[in-house]
Amino acid sequence: THSWRGVEGHFAAFWFLFAAGVFVHAPLQASTGASRAAANLLLVAALACHHRAIALYWRLPPRDGLALLAVGATGLASLLTHLTGRGGMLRAVLVHLAVAAFLFSMVAMVWRHGRSSMPRVASALAAALLLLGLALLARLGWLLHQGTPSEVSLVRIAMGNLPMVTAVVLVGGFINLAHIQFLLNRLMSRLLTQAETDTLTGVLNRRGLLARL
Repeated sequence: THSWRGVEGHFAAFWFLFAAGVFVHAPLQASTGASRAAANLLLVAALACHHRAIALYWRLPPRDGLALLAVGATGLASLLTHLTGRGGMLRAVLVHLAVAAFLFSMVAMVWRHGRSSMPRVASALAAALLLLGLALLARLGWLLHQGTPSEVSLVRIAMGNLPMVTAVVLVGGFINLAHIQFLLNRLMSRLLTQAETDTLTGVLNRRGLLARL
């Protein structure tokens, strides 16, 4: 239970929710209003878990209120669209804005707190998240200009959606590498702490004292 509440558990929840969203709205599946609404909600929930994981990694207070607001607003808009057949544009706008807000907030956290400890990984991850956020805003502008409701099919392969799919694949690769680096850093930190402190008392042992002299 403790591991699921920690950084590792939030990373696992992110990939589980993201994979579920991809499966629900996969190109080979029949595209229905219910499947689009479920996929949108799963994608927003996945980004909320990842945002919380980044905050926990650097011991920052997670913004659970904003995350619940984003997921709740997306869920209500999706339910309204499914029940009434209207509000597709509202749902598209909310999903785009929610995902973009999570991405930009993570860019700020990674850039502010990660450059000192992992400059290359932090710079690459921040650039990838920023790229995807800007792509989402550009896609939202295009949808508003067209004036037609559209689902947020970030993973649906189609000729008009290839740039977004490419951006998602590239950012997903950077996120995967960043997760590995994050977990390795946490593991090395724990091993170093165990090697330099006494297990029973928690004070520095001989190795720890010599390292600090």
